Amino acid sequence: MSRETSVVPRNGRARDEGAATVLMVGIVVAMVVVLALGLAAASTWMAASRARTGADMAALAGALAAREAVAAGRDAAGPGCSAASEAARRNGVDVTQCHADGGVVTVSVAAGDGVARQTASAAAGPAFARES
Repeated sequence: MSRETSVVPRNGRARDEGAATVLMVGIVVAMVVVLALGLAAASTWMAASRARTGADMAALAGALAAREAVAAGRDAAGPGCSAASEAARRNGVDVTQCHADGGVVTVSVAAGDGVARQTASAAAGPAFARES
């Protein structure tokens, strides 16, 4: 006696047991990927915002210190860049470059880690010091 095996059961319905599980796993994986990309984008955006703010605050602090040094007859580079570095540290950014020319201080900073690392630059000083 031979036994018949068929793909379609006798009631006429195809066997699809487990198909919903595979579909749900795919949906969960897609959601995790979208969430990870969203978090990476948000981290990059926050690092860029922190870098811009840190650069502005560092340049302003440096310009104030440089102006006071120039008014006292001293070189502006030391106090200007020192104050800029301290302001940057307090704002959670790293100074990558600082230049003081008279009362004008220009700084470049970096914020964030890894792929989300962002840079920004800013300059501050008295309006009359800039000749365009």
